[in-house]
Amino acid sequence: MSRTLSLLASLALLVQQARPQYSPPDPSGFEGIQVERYYVSDVNDAADEDGSSDLAAGEVTYRVFVDLKEGYKLITVGGFVNHNITFNTTTSFFYNDDRGESWGSDINDIHLEKNTVAIDSWLSAGASTDAYWGIPKDEDTDGSVVRRFEQRWRQQQCTRRPTSER
Repeated sequence: MSRTLSLLASLALLVQQARPQYSPPDPSGFEGIQVERYYVSDVNDAADEDGSSDLAAGEVTYRVFVDLKEGYKLITVGGFVNHNITFNTTTSFFYNDDRGESWGSDINDIHLEKNTVAIDSWLSAGASTDAYWGIPKDEDTDGSVVRRFEQRWRQQQCTRRPTSER
């Protein structure tokens, strides 16, 4: 009996010591969701079937950012059996079959200027490629990745090469 009582007392002390170590997340760090209209495909994008034939002129690429207070960071995003996480659109998602990836960090930055890789649909926890962080266009001080993509694309249209050479 005294052994059981001693074990229960020890367990109670452990629980008391462990309790202060956990503190729930501070919801005040979340400031909102920012949706950015990133890029609108044009006839040149739609004509480039090297990456995919599913892109029409006028389709919009959006980027969605979680806006947090200074010093806060997003640690995890997830879903559960009765609380699924889903990403939906009223139209369709564009996938670059050639060099696109499911995660931004898996896209090799040397491929951004090839066909429509820069406007592929993917998820990220910050990285837009293996070498670039995704930041809102209005905070991009050195010219966004999509701007480099647009400039290169226009040059390719002037000297259009066969698909196999790109």
